[in-house]
Amino acid sequence: MKMQLPHLLETEIRNPVLEFSLPYFEGTYGFYWVSSLFWVELLLFLLVEVSAAIGCGWAIYSYVIEPKNTGTTFAYLFGYGLICPLWIVGSESLIHLFGVRNIFMRFVVGCMVPTKCIFTTSEAINGFSPPHATKSMADYLIHYASVALPSRDKNGNLIKLSMREVTKNGIKFLMYLFTLGIQQSLMSQYKYYSVFKDPVDLDDEWFSIHRFITWQLYANSFFQAVLFQLYLCTYLEALRLVFSLGLGYQMKEMMGNPLFGSSSPSDFWGRRWNLVVHSLLKGGIFKPVRRYFSTTIAVIATFLASGALHEWILCLLFIILPSQVDKNGECISCYSPTYGNSMIFFIWQAALIAIESLVGQSNFFRFLSKKLLSPIRTALVVFIGLPFAHFFLEPYMRSDFFLHAQQALPMFLPL
Repeated sequence: MKMQLPHLLETEIRNPVLEFSLPYFEGTYGFYWVSSLFWVELLLFLLVEVSAAIGCGWAIYSYVIEPKNTGTTFAYLFGYGLICPLWIVGSESLIHLFGVRNIFMRFVVGCMVPTKCIFTTSEAINGFSPPHATKSMADYLIHYASVALPSRDKNGNLIKLSMREVTKNGIKFLMYLFTLGIQQSLMSQYKYYSVFKDPVDLDDEWFSIHRFITWQLYANSFFQAVLFQLYLCTYLEALRLVFSLGLGYQMKEMMGNPLFGSSSPSDFWGRRWNLVVHSLLKGGIFKPVRRYFSTTIAVIATFLASGALHEWILCLLFIILPSQVDKNGECISCYSPTYGNSMIFFIWQAALIAIESLVGQSNFFRFLSKKLLSPIRTALVVFIGLPFAHFFLEPYMRSDFFLHAQQALPMFLPL
């Protein structure tokens, strides 16, 4: 049988390494080990884009930062007119060049390094690059091209990597990997990963108003969000390990258990959820907007930018390649997402942050914050964020995104 490269795969082709039966479950199950080739290809795509990032970082440092051209017309034309469009066009071009059909591979190609570089470019041309990153060309290239966030001491110096730290990171990554494999194995048995049967037909009424008053919407959205969080934890920990080994420096943790530890909407988004994207949006959007407008306007602009980012990611994930269309020019098996829903989700989150800033310091809410147990407070924070979560989750749950990603996971599946 001819070997198929993972970036071309749209189905599960692994053979089980073990077959077994489970008490109280019908049928036979197989245990599937991770595809090492899948991880190798992910690493190769990452290396290609990091190499391009080093080139762009060199150009920005040479022509904007070192000659102190930040905030000038030249800087804006160079950054927004050349570098950012290069990353936007380059992501799609890479998918076309290699014929990437695997949706998860497209996610890696399109949203990790390109996202980092687009917002770091905006940060630089507006003059908000951190001082420690502009000390030298080498410091800036690490800042620009590393998707992981380097740890620094109180003097702003990079902290050398120790074997103890490598071991700790490696164990944490493996724990996430196996936990994610178990959760996806369990949830993949349900249509659209909806564990609780929804009273409406999800094929036709995913966005039905009636769903907002059903407990199943909130329960399913929570479990789906946990799955999504585990994916981020697993791959951010993998990036942390790769960049720490590659650079020889310690990297920061990039997820702070937001679904089980947040004390407020601002704590969820500002200190716990995907701290890489948080730092990018802060430097590339929030600070430039805050220079001219109020904090509230800057927060709204930041969430709008995040919504736009996720809409762009959907465009990359669901590109239809020439190799996918039939003789009539159609792709019957291709999923077509509903655009605009990610933006609605992030507008809702911005509204929650705005409400918190208006009433969060009132005596009533300060009293509740002190008296409520932490788990109850976290549950309330998550609950008020869930009403529009299915708007964001829809394209990932209804497409083959997770099916295409499972090649990288240890899983047990029915035979």
